[in-house]
Amino acid sequence: MLDDYYSVLDVCLPEYLVAAVQNILATSKYFPKPAEILQAHEDAMLQSLETQYGIGRANKLTYD
Repeated sequence: MLDDYYSVLDVCLPEYLVAAVQNILATSKYFPKPAEILQAHEDAMLQSLETQYGIGRANKLTYD
């Protein structure tokens, strides 16, 4: 099972992965699935971009 988590989460950036896991551990009742961690990782990245560049511009920055 650990190998599955490693293979799925290998694409995550460490600083956002840490923030995502901390958030999940604080809010989740059950052990998270890899997909839940990936979603939290994406949310952490988006929140960081919104903080840095402003709300509404984060999605445009990833596609420019």
